[in-house]
Amino acid sequence: MSKMPTTTKTTSRTRRQVQYVTFFVGVLAVDQLTKFFSPTFVLNTGISFALLSEIVVGPVLFVFLALGAWVSWRWLRVPAWSHAVFWAAAFSNVLDRFVFGGVRDIWKLPFVPLRNNFADWVIALVALYWMWYLYRQENVEEIDVTKDA
Repeated sequence: MSKMPTTTKTTSRTRRQVQYVTFFVGVLAVDQLTKFFSPTFVLNTGISFALLSEIVVGPVLFVFLALGAWVSWRWLRVPAWSHAVFWAAAFSNVLDRFVFGGVRDIWKLPFVPLRNNFADWVIALVALYWMWYLYRQENVEEIDVTKDA
């Protein structure tokens, strides 16, 4: 009996890892470049919607970012590419905090006094995708169970 070579598995895994790193670097680069080339920005020293702007949140946020990435990667059963995209956006905003002392928000939202950036949109859209994906997975499992009954 011959064994299948493991090079195919290794190559496939390596290819996926390269894709995830590419997603991560791509989102990070787009966010930082849009902020760099923006003629104006507002420095948000708080967290979302400028909450807690009076306290230093950078180091605390970095710890929560690392912990959140580990927890979500370990237990949140969603496609791996979405983790790379989500955490790249979060990392980009934390990078802003360490370099500039706050997040550079470049786009004003219409009809409300709020500003955001590319990373904020990515985080929101991926979070919505995760909710949809998990909802769909839950419903598919329910349907599969009822078919067997």
